[in-house]
Amino acid sequence: MRQSWLEVVPRQVCPAELDLRAAFPFENAAALDRCSGAGNRGSPLEVEIVQLHALLFARCLGEHRVAVSGSSRKKVIVRKFSREWHSGYVDPQGFAHDGQLELLDMTGKVLAMTLQEVKMMCFVREFPNGDTTDPERLVRRNFTSRPRTPGLWIRMRMRDGDELEGLASNDLSLLEPEGIQFTPPDMRSNTQRIFVPRSALQSVEIVAVIHAGNRRKQDLTEQERLFAS
Repeated sequence: MRQSWLEVVPRQVCPAELDLRAAFPFENAAALDRCSGAGNRGSPLEVEIVQLHALLFARCLGEHRVAVSGSSRKKVIVRKFSREWHSGYVDPQGFAHDGQLELLDMTGKVLAMTLQEVKMMCFVREFPNGDTTDPERLVRRNFTSRPRTPGLWIRMRMRDGDELEGLASNDLSLLEPEGIQFTPPDMRSNTQRIFVPRSALQSVEIVAVIHAGNRRKQDLTEQERLFAS
């Protein structure tokens, strides 16, 4: 039987110089004493839950000496078709698999959502501060002019009729079965990158292929036209 995450806490989470046993919100302090790094059979995500709790309480105590392997996780806001949304952290390299999206929410719980119910997931700079209607703060959903960054300018229509544009990488990542990742039209907004499951899409259109030399060629053409006149 799979062990509870209370039973798989690695000892390195609690260094000798920092006594977290009195502060941990677990069932009892003896749970930490029962843990052994050698006998750890939990998943990496379960271990990271405990590590994130350790970091949280270490900061509350004014300490910053706990090393957290989950620091590479990214802040995201997951928007469902039901208009419900969740904020938390994901592993940018493996958040979607077997038709599900795995999220570590703000309370330290692991949420598994089916990709079928997810509309999009936004990688954000900051979590919403009291804004419950537009937590992603995705200001622009369409390009107002031709993008300058190399990539594929794509236009997507969702199952609910919403339209969204973005710039995707012109590589094999477009063939990933779970969905498409791209940058939004306005990189200065709170949303830096977006993931849309394939099941959320009604259609996808490639508006243009942006090459690295396109802008230079446009500038030269404009200069030639000016000199010719």
